[in-house]
Amino acid sequence: MVVCTPELTAVGYTYCLHAQRLLDVLNKGLDRGLAHHQASVRVVIGKDFVPLMEVKILFRAGGQKYVASTHIRKANILFVAEISGGQPEASGVRELMKVTKKPVGTEAHVPPYHLVGQMHAEIWEQLADHLEGQDKFLPLTNVRVAPKLVNVESNFDFVAVNKDRVVYIGESKGLTPEAVPAEGERPKKRGSLRRLADIRSQKGS
Repeated sequence: MVVCTPELTAVGYTYCLHAQRLLDVLNKGLDRGLAHHQASVRVVIGKDFVPLMEVKILFRAGGQKYVASTHIRKANILFVAEISGGQPEASGVRELMKVTKKPVGTEAHVPPYHLVGQMHAEIWEQLADHLEGQDKFLPLTNVRVAPKLVNVESNFDFVAVNKDRVVYIGESKGLTPEAVPAEGERPKKRGSLRRLADIRSQKGS
């Protein structure tokens, strides 16, 4: 998977329990159940940090390095993208997907990145609850990231976005990230400029 923070992009592998989704790992960690030595204590790994193995780290300032393993604090993560080709579906998920409503086009601004993708309608309808809930990451599918990531694919089937890093999230108008004009490049309305010129000339006369 790809883990993106403001300072770096890390590409590597993480752990998932059997039939566990990446989104579950990010939101809840690896819950291994009750500890053997204390029946009242549950063993949860990856609650605050995401463990990665065989990692290539690409720094935004330039340069890269390889490490055998590392841990990245979830609070610093902008988004996590899955590039492993997906995981086995849990029992009943395939049947559920057959009746899933049409996805809603969604765009999220997570500085310095702009993500355009889709959110399942059920999640979109409950977006306010998800934003205020305990889960830290929101799911997006068929996502395109801009600006493009360096030496990494920028189109993903699944992305989990850290909601604490989101400046805004809303329904997409069908624009790709590349089609969204920058602040200094937005075209000016000629009609508005002409009316402004007429008003100034009338004040001067």
